[in-house]
Amino acid sequence: MPINGFNVGKDVQININRPDGSQVSFSIVTSFEAREITKGIESKGIDGIDRYGEIPSGWEGSIEIDRGNVNMDALFDYLEGLYYSGQNVPGGTITETITEADTGAISQWRFTGVAFKLDEHGSFKGDQKVSQKLSWKASRRIRVQ
Repeated sequence: MPINGFNVGKDVQININRPDGSQVSFSIVTSFEAREITKGIESKGIDGIDRYGEIPSGWEGSIEIDRGNVNMDALFDYLEGLYYSGQNVPGGTITETITEADTGAISQWRFTGVAFKLDEHGSFKGDQKVSQKLSWKASRRIRVQ
């Protein structure tokens, strides 16, 4: 749902899969952020030229929701359950689907090897919404379509 040729944030859809492949649905996603992690390198050549590079080193970001169901809590219950029972906790996936403002085409990206961290469980107060936040780090971001 672009406006005047640019994305406005309502034209993205986020799907999260637990390490076992089952999908996690949050009822009210209010924010999704992603940024590439890189490791900078530099060279000071005796020819007088400075050279720089950035080595890809994964992705990180966050997802914020207004709590409308148990699914955020259930995700971390599942992950903690694996850990405390001595099982391997493999990475999950996040699929980001964007409706492109210029063409209306769909671009889809998959973050793989995702480790999730619960940053904010939420504050439960009378007559106020409960917001929750998770952060994540991923090994790769791969174009799906």
